[in-house]
Amino acid sequence: MQLGPDLAGFIRLKRQLLRPEMIGLPDQQRMVADVSHRSDVASAVGVSLAYYNRLEGGRAHPSKRVLHALVDVLQLTDDEAAELMAMVDATRRNARLGVHPSLQTLLGSWPTTASFVCNTRFNVLASNPIAQALSPMFDVGANVLREMYFDPDAYDMIRNTEEVDDVTVAWAKYQADANCSDIFWIRMVMEISLKRPQFQAAWERTATPSGVGDLLLDHPAVGRLDLHFHRFQPEGCPNQFLITLHADPESPSEDGLRLLKDFAPPQ
Repeated sequence: MQLGPDLAGFIRLKRQLLRPEMIGLPDQQRMVADVSHRSDVASAVGVSLAYYNRLEGGRAHPSKRVLHALVDVLQLTDDEAAELMAMVDATRRNARLGVHPSLQTLLGSWPTTASFVCNTRFNVLASNPIAQALSPMFDVGANVLREMYFDPDAYDMIRNTEEVDDVTVAWAKYQADANCSDIFWIRMVMEISLKRPQFQAAWERTATPSGVGDLLLDHPAVGRLDLHFHRFQPEGCPNQFLITLHADPESPSEDGLRLLKDFAPPQ
């Protein structure tokens, strides 16, 4: 999902206002100074320059951690911070518009089953509170692939990384082959392969996409969670997928999910 020109332009403008002296520089000097400044801001926010460039270009979705860091680094006032959050919320609401109301209701009916709806690019279109508490990569508007492989906090809490890599990459490869003319997939595969060699290794293996499996986590708030995932194709929604993550009944992991509800955002 793209940020849109308003939000991307807001971030770019506030960053430029930190260094107003750059405005009067000759074109070549200003371009060099601008790259250096973007690099400094990206480092302060805790993201790569490539990722920050996508933010200013409207081609990336900032996680909650990145948003709060942007507020500090860009020295936003309370009103400006509220404006930034309002634009992010509007972007997420627009994403949810494409999800059938019955699916939205279904997500909300599962208080301890993390679930989300994504499109064929792995952009999250809708998710329930427990999914958002489980990981920012399941926030509405996030791209699961990008968040999982580019956010070290997200990837490092996965205990069965090899299994998850195989399943995730198999589905990514399936979608990339089905949409071979989509430049998004070419760019995504290249970026993740450079960041995570294990992604490239899984890509080169032959694997059949699986709709079931396990996701074993070491969650920073509630500890170890052993979850089972299922992937469904909602009827009448050919370009959307429903993913659920649940624990065995009366297990320590189910207890952990119940505790995690306290960290979940309100519906």
